[in-house]
Amino acid sequence: MYKQDKRKTLFKLIENSIGTKLFRNNYFFIDGKSKDLLRNGELSCAFYVSSILYLLKLIKDVHTTSKLSRKKNFSFYYHEELEK
Repeated sequence: MYKQDKRKTLFKLIENSIGTKLFRNNYFFIDGKSKDLLRNGELSCAFYVSSILYLLKLIKDVHTTSKLSRKKNFSFYYHEELEK
């Protein structure tokens, strides 16, 4: 069984994502209308960071606000698999 090097993978995911448009939009239905909560990338920081952390199973879910990310996932800062 192989063990993923999450620290190295995390840094490469970040490095390789420079310039991507992948995290610019996240649509939700609000009052029956589809709305981009990230405003075409203006508010995409938490979505970007939490998506990468979620891919590595360092947090439980993806978030669109940093307040929610910090509140629910503070432990990712101290994740043992990144301590090397």
